Amino acid sequence: MPNDPKHHDAVDGGAKPMSAAEMLALFKSGALKLMSKTEVFEILPGPVSDASFWAWLKSHHFPPAIELGPPGGRNTTIGWWRHEVLEWLSTRPRRQIGKGAHSYRGRVDGDGKPSPTPRGRPRKQPQRAADASVSP
Repeated sequence: MPNDPKHHDAVDGGAKPMSAAEMLALFKSGALKLMSKTEVFEILPGPVSDASFWAWLKSHHFPPAIELGPPGGRNTTIGWWRHEVLEWLSTRPRRQIGKGAHSYRGRVDGDGKPSPTPRGRPRKQPQRAADASVSP
């Protein structure tokens, strides 16, 4: 989208920030919208945990938030530019499903076919009566 406002170095690779007049004009036109975390979670596909979301932010895998209150405070209100979140969603990789989509990572039998992988801890085998008796 060529008319989208670009304003953050981490997202657009170093474009200069918008002036206050440009930003105000975009707000009034409705082209620029800030979203709360709740609004962001509503448009993310599938359930996303808070821990995953904050990990994405910390590792720069999600567009950075805009601080709307006193900078650096724990209780500072933050928001995300809607167009950045939508752009991020549109760049997510598509998962391939079907034959040849991914390789099998489990155990393989001698003939090269996947073998069932036991889950959990190995179970203790019950002692048999003959094994339980102690021979002197």
